[in-house]
Amino acid sequence: MGTHSSKSEKKRLKKIEKSLEETKNQLKKEIRLLLLGTGDSGKSTFVKQFQILYQDGFSKDKIHSYKPVIRCVVKYSLKQLIEANKKLEVELKNKNQKIAENYLKTFAPRNFSISKKELTVIHQIWSDPAIKNAWDLRDNFQIPDNSDYFLDNAKRIFDISYYPNNIDILNCRIATTGIQEIRFKVCDKNWVVVDVGGQRNERRKWIHHFEGVHSLIFVIGINEFAKKLYEDNTINRLHESLMVWESTLKNRYFKKTPIILMFNKVDLFKESLIRSNLSDCFPDFNEENNFEEASKFIKKKFIQKKYLKTRKIYHHFTCGTDTQMVGNIFNDVMETILESHLKDYFV
Repeated sequence: MGTHSSKSEKKRLKKIEKSLEETKNQLKKEIRLLLLGTGDSGKSTFVKQFQILYQDGFSKDKIHSYKPVIRCVVKYSLKQLIEANKKLEVELKNKNQKIAENYLKTFAPRNFSISKKELTVIHQIWSDPAIKNAWDLRDNFQIPDNSDYFLDNAKRIFDISYYPNNIDILNCRIATTGIQEIRFKVCDKNWVVVDVGGQRNERRKWIHHFEGVHSLIFVIGINEFAKKLYEDNTINRLHESLMVWESTLKNRYFKKTPIILMFNKVDLFKESLIRSNLSDCFPDFNEENNFEEASKFIKKKFIQKKYLKTRKIYHHFTCGTDTQMVGNIFNDVMETILESHLKDYFV
């Protein structure tokens, strides 16, 4: 009986040693980071930043591919604002009302080059006080976060010589479908960042990428406390993010995985706090409706004591479109990963 038990124990230890050796060899080759978060949290913006910071930016073909997309964003954003304004029943001033109605009737999003007259129309409608008012109420309807940036730059964007710059590309959102994977070398280590779609219909694919991950980066768009989901206009986006976060923590694959929370879009969050009260999203928020108190409250919602009993959760407040900030933060993230969970493997 004792001999059999001893043999079983040796077999078990040998299996553990083999597993550790395989892990060590794998980690020497590459470190896999998984980016998770709900749709529009800003995950893909981080992927773009990694390309800028560690891959010498975007290829010419990639840059050219953004040109029609960005022009579409300008045209669609104005269309959404005119439609939102119609629901508000606020008249545009002078002839702008008829001009706006005609814009909707003749809307052609795939017309990527426009005349000077059409460009004047875009500028004229965007400058109208009623449309500016609709933009101020943007939390009540679906429109890209950075529409104002593109509308402000419409003249440059529709110029015949237009060539998208890094800021244009970082501000341009294209929903991730399927899997996006980028590789780069930093600190003498090979890093692989995996970005999977955050929309509800994409999340069923997440499970296929959980195994073999060395760190999880979960991205939260904290400005979304006043917004509803694209997929379901009855569900608050930050509530959805919290629900997805909690279910992710329960997943067996991440029990020993270093987790970094990115509270993203702090710039837009500060703007949102001027327009909306966090207590509308979380009735138990009873503090001053300012950045310091509101960010502290949201952080506490996501990093509760019950989550910290068996693991360490690191966090950063970020602006995904700020390349210098992302670079500084990711340097800290890499150190955290190497020191906390992986340091024993790199000898």
